[in-house]
Amino acid sequence: MSKNQKPRVGFIGAGLMGHGMALHIMKKGKYPLSVLAHKNRKPIRDLVSKGASEAKSLAALARECDIIFLCVTASPQVESLALGSGGILENARKGTIVIDATTSAPDSTRRINQALRRAGILFADSPLSRSPAMAEQGKLVSFIAAEKALLKKVKPVLESFSEIVIHVGEEVGRAHEIKLLNNFVAMGYGAIWAEAYSACIASGNDPKILHSVISGGGLNCLNFQNFSKFPLDGNPEGHKFAISNCAKDMDYFIRFSDSMGHGTVVSDSVRQLYKLATANGHGGNHVPTLLRYVREMNGAKLKERRKK
Repeated sequence: MSKNQKPRVGFIGAGLMGHGMALHIMKKGKYPLSVLAHKNRKPIRDLVSKGASEAKSLAALARECDIIFLCVTASPQVESLALGSGGILENARKGTIVIDATTSAPDSTRRINQALRRAGILFADSPLSRSPAMAEQGKLVSFIAAEKALLKKVKPVLESFSEIVIHVGEEVGRAHEIKLLNNFVAMGYGAIWAEAYSACIASGNDPKILHSVISGGGLNCLNFQNFSKFPLDGNPEGHKFAISNCAKDMDYFIRFSDSMGHGTVVSDSVRQLYKLATANGHGGNHVPTLLRYVREMNGAKLKERRKK
């Protein structure tokens, strides 16, 4: 690659969040882009129609790209892509940069970093905040753990799909730690909203009144407003994140906390709610529908008190 030539970016995981990210890497960043298909080919076809190249295999993408983004389900998938047979470790050139935008477990992130660095491949964790809709607008929040020289190379790419880029430090894994802290708070609120609305409905109170009270006070926030679209209007699209992913992220948060010997009183309860909802068939549904499971768990359909 010449000094004046932009690096080729590879993108693996063009799903709900990844499609918008990849689109703006091309559209706003003007970077040549290679994408790798998985099960859902619709976003891949769209990106290819807009100028992306579809890699024939993971190995081919790893060989041809200078920067590779991973935005997949969880740490096992990241480990397989990075370290597995036919993956990045076996095929990428020295100096290739790998950016993990997945919500991953920090201990796994550090193991991957060590393995790739030994082969001369650079690695950084850079998870995301905000929604798929904001990804399509190129207005995500990215936070990255990387040494300053690496940050300088990748920040322009992050800025192509991010409204805010936060450098959390130079030690790999720190960004994933911050992401888990952020998600614990968000998922904790989701559990609280679900239980509050369930009790409101079961007692015969009007959820619209509860919404008005919270909206007018210090507890009001975007998280609450997005969640409330489901109990008020039946719209679960306010928070497009699967309940099973919440359970996974809470597992990672508690694993992180346990590694420090840090107590997990509240987070244990939050995790159990999401895991029970997943085990009872709600895992593929969006977060606001947790209300439906909490009502079922409390026998709300049988025990609701009717308004007089």
